[in-house]
Parts: sequence; structure tokens; C-alpha cells
Amino acid sequence: MFIDSSYLIGLINDNDQYHKRAIELAETVEKNKLMITTLHLSEIITGIGKISGGKVSNEVLEYILDNYTIVDGTLKLCIASKDSYLKYDGTLSLADAVAITVMKEKNIYEIVSFDSDFDDKKGIVRIH
Repeated sequence: MFIDSSYLIGLINDNDQYHKRAIELAETVEKNKLMITTLHLSEIITGIGKISGGKVSNEVLEYILDNYTIVDGTLKLCIASKDSYLKYDGTLSLADAVAITVMKEKNIYEIVSFDSDFDDKKGIVRIH
């Protein structure tokens, strides 16, 4: 199962509009094998750091490092995601285009995300 940054930010931030739903999903989601990219990791840690400070974001980082598979979002992977990025004409961030590429490569069909940009992507089911 692929994890988008919107889920983890919503889970951690009590004031996030998706916090309640993220809490509801967490029990089921966190029992799965979870994957993110380093691009998403950066979004998560930066977002949580801005809201909750460095100590909380570091705790989240440690949790992710211990419990998630992290795919390195290298230049090679970004270039491999160029087609997805162009296919959706800039409506997806580069990080989300990379997520689609990784999901296809790893045969992952579910993404936990509050980002509706994933709704019309063939072969992807958004859990929200």
C-alpha cells in the first residue's frame, strides 16, 4: 500500500481537515506493508515540522524509518516518471507522478491519500 503525504500529515496534525478520517483509517492502514518515496518523506517531515515543530517531525521520521519501505526518489526515478507527469499535463506534482511510477513498478494498486488527483488514474484505487 502506498502512502501519500496528505494521509500522514492529516494523521499527525490535530487541526488538519482530514485528521478524523486519518485516525479512522490508521488502524487498518498501519497493519499493511507501507511504502513511500523519499520525495514524499520530505513533504511529510517538512509539513509536520511547520505545523508541530522539529521534535514531532523527528519522531514521525523515526517511525517511518522503522515501519515503512522507502523508495529513493533519485533523478533516475524522476526521469522515469516524466511520462506520467506529462500525461496528466501538470495536474500531478512530480512527487505524485513518481508515486504512480513506483506503484506500477511494485504492483501496488492502493494509495492512501486525501488528494483527489489520484481518482482518475488507471489501475489505482485511492483509499480516503
